[in-house]
Amino acid sequence: MHSQLFEAALGVSDPWFVSGVDFDAAAKRLTIQIDFTAGARFPYPEVAGAHPVRALSSSATGT
Repeated sequence: MHSQLFEAALGVSDPWFVSGVDFDAAAKRLTIQIDFTAGARFPYPEVAGAHPVRALSSSATGT
């Protein structure tokens, strides 16, 4: 429910989606995580076609 609200408010659309939302009232911080659907392909400047993405998530990179 919250994810759909933030996707609409931020204009996030397929293949992107809100994967998590966390609000820390004490720190006055709202964290919104945005991810893309596995297998999604994206254009690359000056290279024709759509191309796969390799491990970019924080869990995959260890950051």
